Amino acid sequence: MKLNFKGFTKDQLSAFAESATAGSGTRFFKVQDGTSKIRFFVSPNESNPSPFYPTYQHWITGTDGRKYSVLCTHRTPNIEEKPCPICSKVAEYYNSDNVEMVRVAKDTKPNLSFLQWGFVKGPKDTDWRPEPVIVAIPKTVMTMITEVCTMEDDYVDLYSYDVGHFLNISRKKDAGTNLRYVYTVLPATSKFDVTVDPWKDKVEATVSILDIMGYPTEEDQKKAVADIEASVTQFLTDGSAEEDDEDNMSSIREQLGSFSEALNS
Repeated sequence: MKLNFKGFTKDQLSAFAESATAGSGTRFFKVQDGTSKIRFFVSPNESNPSPFYPTYQHWITGTDGRKYSVLCTHRTPNIEEKPCPICSKVAEYYNSDNVEMVRVAKDTKPNLSFLQWGFVKGPKDTDWRPEPVIVAIPKTVMTMITEVCTMEDDYVDLYSYDVGHFLNISRKKDAGTNLRYVYTVLPATSKFDVTVDPWKDKVEATVSILDIMGYPTEEDQKKAVADIEASVTQFLTDGSAEEDDEDNMSSIREQLGSFSEALNS
């Protein structure tokens, strides 16, 4: 066998990255290190307009090693509420005496994000991306946006289709811990009109945020629970789990606090 593979070109890698981040025809965007420019807008097809849509999602690692999300049907507002078996499994693992189970519980607990449609220009982009995306921001950034844009005598309109402004949102590692992120939010001084080409038709084609997220079926939830169980089983079978000594468990408990605190962190 000849080893004559020449690797991938820059264009091939870029094409792969584009396809890997696309899902069901819709792309999602999270604020990255550096400065992102985001022009938020509410879909004209939204039946319940809101500045942002809070959603709780469980992130699961599948048997193929890929991560996927499942909407939490217990904690997400504005949807039909029903018991979430994933939350039940998370609680079971969190309250166990097994180090790996507690860590899996931390990784799969429902995470809160605030979602809204937007046009974006990421830190590495040379121009605005042509297609609208669903932007996911943490509660910290959502609070900063509402505070900055509603200052006394200095209101900034973000959502009007014709005179709304875009935001500059920057993220960097906290120099003190290098684990947390520090964000800054600065509204642009000029408007970004999305009622004109090339934006207008793309805005009109967007749908409700919750329609995009999808309401999980019972089968979806069962699969997620099975994948969670499989990840722990595989870890224990490989024999790579740490000893469940009292000091190790105490350290994890100190990091996560009570189960209620872990869910809301």
